[in-house]
Amino acid sequence: MGFVPSGGSVAPDPISHRQHFVTLDGLRGVAAICVMLFHINTVFGGRRLFPSSYLAVDFFFILSGFVVGHSYDRKLVSGAMKFPDFALRRITRLYPLIILGALMGGAYWYLSGQISGRRDAVFAILAILCMPWFGTSPTGGGIAPINSPAWSLFFELLANAVYGAVAKLLNRWVLAAILLGSGMAFIYLGAKAHFIGYLGVYSNTFLGGCARVTFSFFVGVSLCRWRPSIANKIPSVPGWILALLLVLTFLPPQFFRPRRNLPGCLCFPPVSDYRPTGNCEF
Repeated sequence: MGFVPSGGSVAPDPISHRQHFVTLDGLRGVAAICVMLFHINTVFGGRRLFPSSYLAVDFFFILSGFVVGHSYDRKLVSGAMKFPDFALRRITRLYPLIILGALMGGAYWYLSGQISGRRDAVFAILAILCMPWFGTSPTGGGIAPINSPAWSLFFELLANAVYGAVAKLLNRWVLAAILLGSGMAFIYLGAKAHFIGYLGVYSNTFLGGCARVTFSFFVGVSLCRWRPSIANKIPSVPGWILALLLVLTFLPPQFFRPRRNLPGCLCFPPVSDYRPTGNCEF
């Protein structure tokens, strides 16, 4: 949406709010497939395909900030939408699949005999609420013992909540300060953990997960706000080229290479093409 982030005033938007980012949807699908292939390495004889696809998490966070900003930024800043309404929409949007994943994960671990008893009932409740667990677990699932991929959904909800609460305060200087602070923390904690893919997954990297989602999500928000002013300065790149570049980003070996890997995830929202195909809701 057309936005002047420095003073909080809303400018006319050259991009209709009833547009859907087709290319970004396609890139999200490509990234999801790469992650799936990464996790089912047993099918390929123990060899991991797309070993750097852990960066898809950061790409998803950036996409979330970009598309959520496109859908809600104007309404939140103008006061047309209040935080409770925003929170209700996000919960309604995200929680059905969170609950389904928790039930499926709980059923799997219960039938496999690895969870039972009172503490594991706590696991199930936390999984349904999408809240983190900071103790040890028999499943080895980090902060999400029942449904291990849900760790990123928790941070997604956290980022959405923070954004909805402070959207009115996010002028260009506040955004710059958030990006600078969280970016420095992200790099430092990633280097300390020796692998940014661990950040947020386990209780001992929880603060790193906070820095990771804060930086990536608000990069997306910033790209959304700045896109109208730079849209004519950046060439539109065909979707298949972006998909190829995204896949190549996931190919390097999985160790900490912030200068080589992560910046590749930042370039896709501003250069991707968009076409109006209905209401943009993420």
